[in-house]
Amino acid sequence: MVAQILLISAFCLTSVLLQESPVDLKAIQKSAQALATATKKGDVATLLEATYPKAVEMMGGKDAAEKAIRSAMDDFGKKGITFTKAECSEPKEIQKVDGKWYAVVPMVVEMQVPNGLATSPSYLLGVSEDGGRVWKFIDGSGLKNAKGREVMLPGIHEKLKLPTYQPPKFTPNP
Repeated sequence: MVAQILLISAFCLTSVLLQESPVDLKAIQKSAQALATATKKGDVATLLEATYPKAVEMMGGKDAAEKAIRSAMDDFGKKGITFTKAECSEPKEIQKVDGKWYAVVPMVVEMQVPNGLATSPSYLLGVSEDGGRVWKFIDGSGLKNAKGREVMLPGIHEKLKLPTYQPPKFTPNP
């Protein structure tokens, strides 16, 4: 009888904890993947919509950010660089800091370059300011040094556990 009561209590407690959790890992991954796919396809409007507002602001606002992104994509095309893969995995690190949720979403980007394939293991940092309902993202490569983290995430960058930057790997064409 005691074992049954403990089992029922544990089930009820687990149910309550799961219901109260604002973080849906699959939803975060899906949102991050939408940004990654938009990047691969050159869909600037979707990319900007999924980008953390502070990042857009730092690029000079939405119009300036759109212009800069389109220019970079055009430049890639002129240099023979194409995205062949942009895949996000389920978040590995979820943190709540100063009332906001942060999710580290592992990402692998592959780009075909004129003389080979560049594979870049990276991450997107998801930020939710509404309890986990809507996520906006920052490219982890922009957070690889302390200055970039402080500018993008003032006052809290030291509280976050972020992955160490990993340089791209290059595989030459045969």
